[in-house]
Amino acid sequence: MALILSLTLLACPAPAAGQESTPTNGQEPEVTAEAPAPTAKELLEQVDLPKWSLRELNTWRDYLLPTQEEAAFEALPWRNTFAQGLQDADDAGRPLLLWVMNGHPLGCT
Repeated sequence: MALILSLTLLACPAPAAGQESTPTNGQEPEVTAEAPAPTAKELLEQVDLPKWSLRELNTWRDYLLPTQEEAAFEALPWRNTFAQGLQDADDAGRPLLLWVMNGHPLGCT
């Protein structure tokens, strides 16, 4: 298992007073800069990253990974089609759960 650290920085200067933020002619705006953007190495040198021991990393890994009980849903025999699920439920004499929804699962619509 690998620990991946991602650092993303975006620099978006605000438009000058009286200037539109998007071009009206369909063209991409011309980007000008007074100073060159810093390199990734320069940015990482400015960040004070914690020095973690292998023990601390293993502790966090164990905390973040799901337990066998939490991952038990992965052992359920999912079906690829509703028809296959109906047939299997009928053969076993058991009910079938059909989950239907519209929108974002977290309610972000």
